[in-house]
Amino acid sequence: MQITRPPSKQPLPPHARLVFLGVLADVYHWEQELYDGTKMTFEKIIRADSVQVIPVTSEGKIIIMDQEQPGLGKFTSLVGGKSERGEDPFLAAKRELLEETGMEGERWELLASFNPFATPEWMWFYFVVKDLKKITEPHPDGGERITLREVTFDRGRSKSKNCRFRGSNPEAPGFGVCFG
Repeated sequence: MQITRPPSKQPLPPHARLVFLGVLADVYHWEQELYDGTKMTFEKIIRADSVQVIPVTSEGKIIIMDQEQPGLGKFTSLVGGKSERGEDPFLAAKRELLEETGMEGERWELLASFNPFATPEWMWFYFVVKDLKKITEPHPDGGERITLREVTFDRGRSKSKNCRFRGSNPEAPGFGVCFG
């Protein structure tokens, strides 16, 4: 699948320099002339892309996760996570689906891709996958406790204000709500 990255809301100028290479994000600095002629150091953070996968079962249900991570407690989320450095978003989505559910899918569709901020620059990619096939047991990261469950789409789009749903984003079509 060919993925076109959304444009940056604040492209890095050619003279920006990398000042910190992080695990999750990198930091760039550059000198910028202001309208009054003075100069100031600008800063931009570029974070690893996020991929979210909506696996749809043959019965039309959506697979979501109840999970727990150190420092975050318990929450509900879509399947997904962060891309590795230089990893294609589609390949990251396939990897996350396999790691977290033990499944592969045949029919993939890119539902949405967007960059919600100028800084940090943080690309989000939402995929729908159908024709699922279980090929192995899930192998979540060592810092994840995951329980999978299936919900109907109507239940999934519940607007509960008490839901601890992580991974929803108001810029993603239909995903500013809670999957309960």
